[in-house]
Amino acid sequence: MDQSDQDLDQLDALLRALPVDNMPMTLSELDGYIVGVLACPEMIPPSGGSVALASTKRNTVPH
Repeated sequence: MDQSDQDLDQLDALLRALPVDNMPMTLSELDGYIVGVLACPEMIPPSGGSVALASTKRNTVPH
């Protein structure tokens, strides 16, 4: 296993260790989120992009 695979395994383990009540993203969901942010044609301000990561429930945006 190369370093990249080990890093992904470590990140996956960290995500799985988060409290289930917070409904943390899976590694695949995090990958999709990051790709979406990078592929976005308009700049997303830091206050707008981090909201989804900080949300305690999926599909909700804190006010």
